Amino acid sequence: MFVCIIVPCTSIQEPLNRTLIDDEDEGRIWCIVHYSNSSSTILNKYTSISTVIHFACPFAINLISAFGIILLITKRRSALQENIPLHSHLQIQFREHKYLIISPIGLVLLALPRILLAFLVECMKSARESIYTFLFGYFISFLPPILLFIVFILPSDVYMKEFKRAINSYWRRLHCLCSEGIN
Repeated sequence: MFVCIIVPCTSIQEPLNRTLIDDEDEGRIWCIVHYSNSSSTILNKYTSISTVIHFACPFAINLISAFGIILLITKRRSALQENIPLHSHLQIQFREHKYLIISPIGLVLLALPRILLAFLVECMKSARESIYTFLFGYFISFLPPILLFIVFILPSDVYMKEFKRAINSYWRRLHCLCSEGIN
């Protein structure tokens, strides 16, 4: 809930300062953020800092959580199996749970094109074909959430059952709301 409040509050300045520009040469309409001269440098710095925070904080939390999980499991296993050295337990747990560390790094690599495009504050004159390169770079950063569903939810019986239960619950709620609205 905290994230749902903080993220919009830290980016509210962008939608309030968006401007549409009709580019007749290219035959396009551009949506750009244009701050007034008096506050432009401050708001540009603020936007850059909040973009980096929105990018780095989830990565850091994910990575710290992964290391915390691995260390807690190692500590418990070491307490149960005292004859095996702690560093051996740690190596075993890193091998078993390496996906917890690889996942956030992969997510960051896939999100890099989007954050790099966010820092391109200048308008650029480009050929019509090169716009697809930028779009591809932007949309590829949305692959991780889609792949998480495909890789983790679909193959797992437990997760799939919970997913179906949640969808059925939302569907029933939506159906009740729609039927109340008709009556």
